[in-house]
Amino acid sequence: MKRVEEENLLQVNIITKTMYIVLFQMVIELVLGIPVGNVFLNMYVKVASTSNFQYKAHLTMASLIISLGVTIGCSLIINMIVCRKVRKIDMVEALKSVE
Repeated sequence: MKRVEEENLLQVNIITKTMYIVLFQMVIELVLGIPVGNVFLNMYVKVASTSNFQYKAHLTMASLIISLGVTIGCSLIINMIVCRKVRKIDMVEALKSVE
């Protein structure tokens, strides 16, 4: 019984560390992605504009917050699904060589 509790605690620690890593990666991606995305948007608008019709790059704080919420929500849902699937894997059987 004690071994099962230790295994569950280990799994919870691994999942927690994985979540922290994912959140850290998301922060780094936000810090780098928003400015790079803004530059890309401006370049795209310049390429798509013609002499007869000019587009204007328009990026609001509301659109950034909405896209941030959707991205974080999808990432967390996928991470929980993957963690649930990985938890079901029997590591001893998975690491045995195929005979």
